[in-house]
Amino acid sequence: MRHFIMEGDAVNDWLRLFVKRCSMLRCVQSMFSCTILVLWTTMALGETLQPGQVAVSVDGGNNLREFGGPDYAQAKILGTLEAGDWVRVLRQDGNWTQVARYDGKQGFVNSKCLVPVDKYIATQKDPDEYVCSKEMSRRFEADLGAGTGRGRIVLEDVPDLFGGGARIRVQSAAGKTLWLGPVGDVYDTKSPPSPLTFYCHHSGVSWPELLGDLSGDGHLEIIAPLGQSDVSVSAYNRIRWNGSAFVPVFAGLSLVESPTGSGKYVFRHYEGDSQGIRWVMSFTKWRGQGLAEAEVYEYARQGKGDGTELLTGKALLQLTPGGAAIKAWIEPLRAGRP
Repeated sequence: MRHFIMEGDAVNDWLRLFVKRCSMLRCVQSMFSCTILVLWTTMALGETLQPGQVAVSVDGGNNLREFGGPDYAQAKILGTLEAGDWVRVLRQDGNWTQVARYDGKQGFVNSKCLVPVDKYIATQKDPDEYVCSKEMSRRFEADLGAGTGRGRIVLEDVPDLFGGGARIRVQSAAGKTLWLGPVGDVYDTKSPPSPLTFYCHHSGVSWPELLGDLSGDGHLEIIAPLGQSDVSVSAYNRIRWNGSAFVPVFAGLSLVESPTGSGKYVFRHYEGDSQGIRWVMSFTKWRGQGLAEAEVYEYARQGKGDGTELLTGKALLQLTPGGAAIKAWIEPLRAGRP
């Protein structure tokens, strides 16, 4: 691709040079060669991109320019797109495309420098970098409730630039698709991910931790964390199978001990630092009958200063309508646990 990538002004100069050379030559062979070169250049131009579509820069040093009118190649340069940079397509104007770069910067870039994100990923040397690890479970046997009985939840790979995602497919025991979930727009930087989708991005993983009749009312539910890259208060999404589709129960709620020292944990929105807070960091096993094993963390204050110490432990939790309660400690909280 690098040999074909030139901005509009470079393409025009190149064509003018060969047209001039062709006009000076007097042989059919030279005219044929010029025709081939013109067709070659035409095929190198980018394909039509639709507004809202995500595209990727196929090479480095592609200029992002202001609106150019009749000659974008002379317009002011606002920045550059490097190889692998992604953009959101706003509109096309001839051979130029107005885009919003990943950081929100807008401008025009020659369309031939862009390719749809799915085609970009398909041409990479290691496409596994764009999907979740094969070690992550993708099939879960489940009771879908009255009228359906046993079935399965299948998570289907949705490749993306950040490490991969997945959509939900609900199947009967015979393999019939009962519902197919949405594909999340992971490139929407202004909105949180849909709780109906999952992902395993470099910045954090959102994958089912609990799957079963969590409320004890015969309805299948899934709890999954929001991806996070540090040790801080976790947040969770919860979705519920209503017999025909999964629907959100809540999104972005943390399971925090309240009141402190009570052993009772409440799902609620939590903002602020983690000092002095005890919370459920992750669920590790669903035992059924409302019981789940979980890792519990706490940043305990040290002395009278601002210092804190991370305490970790494992507990058996009894899920309740609004959260959970500790039924027993498997490994009591202590510092220095690996």
